[in-house]
Amino acid sequence: MQLENHTFTDAGEHAALLSGWEQQYFQLDCGPFHGRLQQVGADGIHVFYESVNRRIVQQGSTPSDMLVFGIVLDSNSPVTFADRSVTTDSIICARANREFFMHFPGETALLGLGVKLPLLERHPELAARLESSMSNKNPVIPLAPGAREQFIALWRYVTDEVFALNAFAQSDLAQRRVTAQILDMLDALVESGIRDERADITWMSHSDVVARAHEMILARPLEPVTVQELCEALRISRRTVQTSFRLVTGKSPVEYMRAIRLNHVRQMLRTAPSVDLTVRDAAQRWGFFHSGHFTQDYRELFDAMPSDNRPR
Repeated sequence: MQLENHTFTDAGEHAALLSGWEQQYFQLDCGPFHGRLQQVGADGIHVFYESVNRRIVQQGSTPSDMLVFGIVLDSNSPVTFADRSVTTDSIICARANREFFMHFPGETALLGLGVKLPLLERHPELAARLESSMSNKNPVIPLAPGAREQFIALWRYVTDEVFALNAFAQSDLAQRRVTAQILDMLDALVESGIRDERADITWMSHSDVVARAHEMILARPLEPVTVQELCEALRISRRTVQTSFRLVTGKSPVEYMRAIRLNHVRQMLRTAPSVDLTVRDAAQRWGFFHSGHFTQDYRELFDAMPSDNRPR
């Protein structure tokens, strides 16, 4: 049975240790990053708690063989998942292998639950109810009153059980107990916790603007995208672009796009030895040609010098 606790000072390392996920985390807020990840895995089940102290954007896809559910525990403003606003009275319900962008405000915590498809095949009644609740294309569904608190209470109980079982019970027994309890937790949620949904069209539109801009950044790393180019490509006004970024990311378009490029430089510096890649080369690959401005922007975002992040 998998039982892990991690703390992080780098958003990319945080993303890499979430079991079974293909994704990247990009830090947007300035200052030292602190993240926490607790995850439990047993016989087709993955339960995880994660928290971050800085605003980040996640890009990736859900595991290819798993349905995923998530509840926001703490957040100063709405989380965004796949163009939808996720408040504390809603739940993420995502199918396997779904591509997504997810925006985390600073000081945010999330509880996630993944169930592998082969396990659900052994529980056809639960699988049918899950399919019914996820029959529409909306990956964020409102919760019925009290469902969130019930789900969190059950999660805490199961987590305590996991530590006890891991210490005192045989491995097979521990796995069976944990799996049964988590399936029961999910069954209770589907049975009475999900209510009729209404899509937030306005939030979807704003989030889509940010997602399309993000793709433009990745498509041309050497040449920073301008706000005017976004307006022309997306056929929207400058005011709409500015409003979309402020609502979804808490940043201006320029701040957001610069942070994404800086995160990519940081990833390169953390993985490539200095003999193979200089700081200047890494910076220039993402459009930073003025070394003084680059160093200042990098230090402001990550509270570190570029040379501090080279492999030892």
